[in-house]
Amino acid sequence: MEIVTMESTANYWMPLHSILESRGIKVVMINPSHYRNVSARKTDINDAQWLHKLLTHGLLRESHIAPAFYQDLRQYIHERQICQDQKSDTLNRIQNTLTKMNIKFQHLISDIEGVCGMKLLRMICSGASDPEKLLCSIDHKRLKASQQELLHSLEGDYRTAGSIHSGAA
Repeated sequence: MEIVTMESTANYWMPLHSILESRGIKVVMINPSHYRNVSARKTDINDAQWLHKLLTHGLLRESHIAPAFYQDLRQYIHERQICQDQKSDTLNRIQNTLTKMNIKFQHLISDIEGVCGMKLLRMICSGASDPEKLLCSIDHKRLKASQQELLHSLEGDYRTAGSIHSGAA
């Protein structure tokens, strides 16, 4: 059986690891910090020779590689976290833009990404700026805030979002 020893550096090793395993080659993954006590000058060739020597003497401690199922699951969880972070960043930018526009309805609607909040945001983005028309477009009776509070919170500076965002007058 052929055996290959590889360092697990970042995620560059993953494609090669998959290819070698699919061809029936045993891959011994090692953590580079476990063998770095080499006094010789550090080069890829010296590293390869040193790894070969350690492997032949059975002195390498193999790193754990999770089965493919767990690797896939970990990747899905990572991607989900990225999406959640992007969503959070986007909502923060939206709220920042609303604050710059002096529109404060996000303080009265508990869930700005809910049905009412999104409907108001879509209307504002499409150019609507009359607080009464904006308020009539949503089911404000389900909200805890009074109609007067909502009207007051929708009075703002409805310039184009680009001029608000860039600070232009």
